[in-house]
Amino acid sequence: MKFFLLLALLCSHLLSAEWRLDRTLVLKKDELVRVMVLSQGEDQDNPTRRLLEFRWTLFQNKGLVFFTGFDGFMKQNVLYPKYPNQSIRLELISKGASFLPPSVLLIKFVKFDYETRKAYIEVLLRDPRGLIDLKFIGKYEEKL
Repeated sequence: MKFFLLLALLCSHLLSAEWRLDRTLVLKKDELVRVMVLSQGEDQDNPTRRLLEFRWTLFQNKGLVFFTGFDGFMKQNVLYPKYPNQSIRLELISKGASFLPPSVLLIKFVKFDYETRKAYIEVLLRDPRGLIDLKFIGKYEEKL
């Protein structure tokens, strides 16, 4: 029984993919971020292009009102820096028939700077199959 448990833990560790920090953005109110999500399919020369847009519009009671647009669907969330709902998870490519986890983009609210009135947002990507490429359209202030 211990062998099967050890084998299951080893397999889950090997199949898990790590989050890759793509960027940490410092955004002003209503500053629109546009990201072109390029996903490789069967045709390597012509990747699928989908536009992701997000912005924050209000900071009240330590919560950030956040708007996201992806695949023609608009969403509004309230994100908190230290609570379970501090991020938005977008599934870019479904798991399908693969045994690897799906490709996922995570937009995470890190903190709010009261002096400059700017929000710190992390953009994280988990892509175990290596099929996703993110192209940020425009220039944004980044935390180094």
